[in-house]
Amino acid sequence: FVIIQYTGQTYYNLNMVSANYHASEESLVEINIEDMLISFGIQNWRWARRLARRLFAYPARKFARHVLDFDRGVDADGLTAGSLRMLPDYVQSLTINGQENLPPQGPVLILSNHPGMADTLALFAALPRHDLRVLAAERPFLRALSATSRYLFFVPEAEDQRGQVVRQTAAHLRAGGAVLTFPAGKIEPDPRVLPGALESLKDWSISTGLFVRLIPGLPVLPVMVSGVIAAPSLRHPLTLLRRREEDKRRLAATLQILMREIFPRLWPVDVRVDIFPPIDTHPLAGFRHPQEITMKIIEQIYPHYEKTIQVLKQMPPSASFKTATAVAVSSVSEDGL
Repeated sequence: FVIIQYTGQTYYNLNMVSANYHASEESLVEINIEDMLISFGIQNWRWARRLARRLFAYPARKFARHVLDFDRGVDADGLTAGSLRMLPDYVQSLTINGQENLPPQGPVLILSNHPGMADTLALFAALPRHDLRVLAAERPFLRALSATSRYLFFVPEAEDQRGQVVRQTAAHLRAGGAVLTFPAGKIEPDPRVLPGALESLKDWSISTGLFVRLIPGLPVLPVMVSGVIAAPSLRHPLTLLRRREEDKRRLAATLQILMREIFPRLWPVDVRVDIFPPIDTHPLAGFRHPQEITMKIIEQIYPHYEKTIQVLKQMPPSASFKTATAVAVSSVSEDGL
């Protein structure tokens, strides 16, 4: 496996910001503040909004600048380089297991869980294919990232409007490209710190089966991300403001961002990406319904997730990875880490 420990090097002069990026910064700040208000559940409380906007302004702007710096890195060198540029601000270490399972070329549908936070950055770093495209929910935040959005296939919220993105994805796969998707379509429990990650597999979208039916023999690559959520954020008293577990997790993630922007060394996380062997879908040619195909694929993913989660349970709360080979991040390219 590969472990990356960050050196905190600066790759670009942050003062060289164009007018376009300045405009994007302002829009991202507003989007970030609104997201924070929603996470706290106070978006409709007029008096609370005014106070919260003042409190959130600094971390929201700092986060926006980090994201725009990531986008500049993507514009210059691609997704992998852009991610390695931003990860040091939010991750203490990144461990990648099974990177040899990623096909270096040819069509592949990559399925990942979605614990949130830095999971997409970790995946972009772990999947260094220049032709990687990502199925992403239609969000103003993502649209504001001009370079990154070129790598995204946006999924409309309305199901009856998704025909175009299905055709777009299928065409990219037929042309030999790689596509990353989060079949849950929502934030899932982090396997490192929360129960329910294994059970979440049953809620994965049947879109996997649809693409396998459209592209017979399409290799499916299962991936699991863990360790993106800091355990202290889940135990923070402010999470009691929300009742639903899903809302508590969202608020915990927001608290983690706020803390990292204000106190960068607080709540360090050691992120892990496990890339499992590709699934051969040729034996599924006899199944015609996408739901049946998806269920058969999940049955093959389940043992990998189950075994890895058992390993995670035996790990200390904050792994040091001292026995691993350390690779300092100095220069990166889309050809590899």
